[in-house]
Amino acid sequence: MEDVECPYCEKWNEINHDDGYGYEEGETYEQTCDHCGKIFVYTTSIHFYYDAKKAPCKNGGEHDWKKIDGWPKEYFKNRRRCSCCDEEMIINPEQVGARDCSREERTQHLNKFYCHICNCELSLGTSRKGKTLGHCPNCKSWQGINRFSR
Repeated sequence: MEDVECPYCEKWNEINHDDGYGYEEGETYEQTCDHCGKIFVYTTSIHFYYDAKKAPCKNGGEHDWKKIDGWPKEYFKNRRRCSCCDEEMIINPEQVGARDCSREERTQHLNKFYCHICNCELSLGTSRKGKTLGHCPNCKSWQGINRFSR
């Protein structure tokens, strides 16, 4: 891959990025041209690209829940991710699939939190510092509550 054009002979050179060399933004690096042998300097600029897509589920439509594959399998067993907005949810183990329940049931389910170890429903409590915690009655663990606990 040709990375940079020599400012002297205008031929392209490859930068050796071993050990992360040449990636730090705002730093000035030296390079010897492979063609003319002259030393030139360069800086690195990082560019971002944003890819937008429609999210009908964020505009009153239905989520398109898909099964998530991953390891360990027990962790991903009841997890689903919307193919449009990447929102995740954990379905009840008794549920066959997220599409088999009504929107109201799914919304009600999103207001519940489940154990990340055994997937049973957590009872909610508050720590001394005011953080919301979930207690699993099955495995007796206390867990911090965040959007991934649903």
